[in-house]
Amino acid sequence: MVQYLTKEEVRQWRSSLEKITLEEFARRLGKEIEENKRTHDIVDMLVNNEAISTTDEIKASLKPDETKTTAKEAKTEKLQAAPAPTVTATEPKVEPTVAASSVAVAVSVTFSKALTEREQRVFDYLAQKKGESVKAQELAQVLDIPRDYIYKYIRNLRKKIQEDVLVNSDEGGFILNV
Repeated sequence: MVQYLTKEEVRQWRSSLEKITLEEFARRLGKEIEENKRTHDIVDMLVNNEAISTTDEIKASLKPDETKTTAKEAKTEKLQAAPAPTVTATEPKVEPTVAASSVAVAVSVTFSKALTEREQRVFDYLAQKKGESVKAQELAQVLDIPRDYIYKYIRNLRKKIQEDVLVNSDEGGFILNV
């Protein structure tokens, strides 16, 4: 019978000061590394094109003809239905010299990839507050999510905006300089 490394032996290898590979460590112990381990992670199943079974709860909430759609098909449909990137947005701006008149100023930004719905909402809010410092808490209220999650959307926006117009504020917020 083939013996595989236990979790404790892997922990010993990790804490070892000796710089050897896990394969070499297993060979010294006369054991092998278990290569193929079944995963229940949906991402790994999609990447490896494995069959995905849905639970009875999910099946109960779907109509009979919808249960035939696999997760991979649903993901493909979602990717194909992604919105096109927003190139321009307009916003009225009041000039300080003329109190009653407003001038429409176009916010022209190009994106390398299409924005998700939430990224678009964050960008639209920043465009409304163009040139002003916007705190992460304000953006979190716009999306109705915890403040810590906003930083992910800011990072993604910075990656997708081709110009360097989204900067950190000195007061601890974000400014869209257009």
